Amino acid sequence: MNYKHFFKNNLLRKISEITTFRQYPIWIDGASFTLAGTEFFMTHNPEDLKRLQTTEERFLLGKTRNLVTNTVAMRDSESIKQIVDIGIYKGGSIALYALLFSPLKLVGIEYSTEPVEPLDKFITKNGLRRQVSTYYGVNQADSKRLIQIVDAEFGGVQLDLVIDDASHYYAETRSSFETLFPMLRPGGIYIIEDWGWAHWAGDEWQNSKYFPASSPSLTNLLIEISMLCASRPDLVASLQVEHSVITVRRGNAQFEAEEFKLEQQYLNRGNKFEPII
Repeated sequence: MNYKHFFKNNLLRKISEITTFRQYPIWIDGASFTLAGTEFFMTHNPEDLKRLQTTEERFLLGKTRNLVTNTVAMRDSESIKQIVDIGIYKGGSIALYALLFSPLKLVGIEYSTEPVEPLDKFITKNGLRRQVSTYYGVNQADSKRLIQIVDAEFGGVQLDLVIDDASHYYAETRSSFETLFPMLRPGGIYIIEDWGWAHWAGDEWQNSKYFPASSPSLTNLLIEISMLCASRPDLVASLQVEHSVITVRRGNAQFEAEEFKLEQQYLNRGNKFEPII
């Protein structure tokens, strides 16, 4: 660990907690709000998310009002200053977390190779170049690349929060979890959004061209994390399941130096787990 970097970040964290003026959303209607003068429009429909664009005047955000409200509550109850956001997409989540958490470091990772220009201008306009970094053309399942990015950006300082709102595919999401969960500090939080897509009503989900019935659902990962929570509460202290969000809190155990693999940590009476849904 880079101890100079560690102590500097802890000092900055304390200063930030004392001096930061906490911002709260001002709701325009059920789908729109402003935060620190920046407007956000929310939709959860896959076709709308694909069709609509972020502009300099308004960010597109693939979340619900309840999720935004819960994120504000988490901000108010937790010490969160080191954040990784997997899935930049149209840029709304990075802008939201930058304004909401006032982080010491926020890193966004995106599979698409094309930068979100309004987000880039937002970062510059708000003087966030040192605090916010974005990486495009990165597959969330590329463990080696994720580790390189986190090491370069955080300098060995443990993460407070990881949010995965990226592919929503089982194998890719599982790979990111195995890579980044050990990088959380004890008590840190790992969030997986939209885990329940295989069970939501409506043709956009039950007959989805993005998530065909042949694709293993994220429910399988939920099952594996729940087995880990039961087997190793020192690794997973708690698991909270909501309609569209899994919230995993890291335990106090030290992770071994070797690669972290879920199937090597949970117990299942000697049976191998295979995706069943």
